[in-house]
Amino acid sequence: MKNLLLLIGGLSSIILLGSASPKTETVQTTPVNETVNLEEDARKADLLVLKDEVTNKIKKLEHLTDASSYISQVKNAKTALEINIHLQNAVNKNEEAKKAEEVKKAEEARLAEEAKKAEEARLAEEARLAEEAKKAEEAQAVEANPVSSEMLYTLDQFMFAGVINYAGYKYTFYSEKILPGMGLSIPGRHVNANGFVADGDGYIVLANDAPLGTVFPTPFGAPGKVYDRGTGGNHLDVYVQ
Repeated sequence: MKNLLLLIGGLSSIILLGSASPKTETVQTTPVNETVNLEEDARKADLLVLKDEVTNKIKKLEHLTDASSYISQVKNAKTALEINIHLQNAVNKNEEAKKAEEVKKAEEARLAEEAKKAEEARLAEEARLAEEAKKAEEAQAVEANPVSSEMLYTLDQFMFAGVINYAGYKYTFYSEKILPGMGLSIPGRHVNANGFVADGDGYIVLANDAPLGTVFPTPFGAPGKVYDRGTGGNHLDVYVQ
């Protein structure tokens, strides 16, 4: 009886051990479709960031007049390669516009310089013609009103008197030894036979505020011509030796 109970007990233990549930390990896996979707979303996000960066770069191109067209192309691009191609095209177009602007400005500067030179030449020509007209008028005035060349006073008489009044003019003298006036533009300057400083045409050298080259009568044997300043009105200074 005792042996039977031991056998039954042993069998029960075996049954209980055999019926125990085996230990299992659960492994979680991500479906393939879900992984592909994540990668696609990341690619799209990267493209959006790249599009924004390229759009900002295009907006900063100063000489690109049709920037909106390139920005639209970038927005519609499907790949990073397309985006970068549109950016490079915009940069190239901007450089072309910049160079064209530089060429335009250089041409405008050249034309402005030419216009300036032409204006300077015109003014110089007008001045030359005005000077010629003035000289012609002076020559006509001399011909119409010949000045006196009477020798009414010698140099000694003039210097002794100090002042001579003649034909409505007051004549005083100054010696070239004291006031040489060598810087004056007097062609053919010399001392004539009567002791007066004269030019190459025989005009006695005068100082007055009248226009240079103005001819006045003198009582010293020859008409005088203004070459210097120092007196005014009807007061004439006469160069003597």
